[in-house]
Amino acid sequence: LGVAFSFASKDLGTRVRRLKKASREHATLQGLVRADEARGLKWEKGSNTRMVQGCFTAGSFIYTLFAKLAADDSLLLYTAAREAYEEVFEGLHTWSVRQAVLLGLRSLPTRQVFMAKVAGGSERGRAEAISARFADSWGPLEAALSEMVADAP
Repeated sequence: LGVAFSFASKDLGTRVRRLKKASREHATLQGLVRADEARGLKWEKGSNTRMVQGCFTAGSFIYTLFAKLAADDSLLLYTAAREAYEEVFEGLHTWSVRQAVLLGLRSLPTRQVFMAKVAGGSERGRAEAISARFADSWGPLEAALSEMVADAP
């Protein structure tokens, strides 16, 4: 699906694996964050809290991307991805990372190819269906995660 999505997918996969491993010691994400706080590691690079925050921002990006695609059938995938990136990640990245991401977004396939890969079937209604399914589960999760990482630097 393009260099940017490939990198993001691998990064998210790593974070999820790390959190699954940490879940053996902590029954809840709140417990995991509290354990990082107790050790003074909450916002240190590689902490479980940073892994939670990374998953949270990735989820926000995915939701924003599909919401944009669902809202406008004529919107190019590149445009939707760029706008979603600017809303979710841009403030978290340095100038050089932003430039690399924007360049990577140029390698995205067409909207039609993307939708066929992520949802299959015909184009009509796919973005809306994915967006609606994701929104149903993302809303409550977003609120909980947002509260846990509210003091992010």
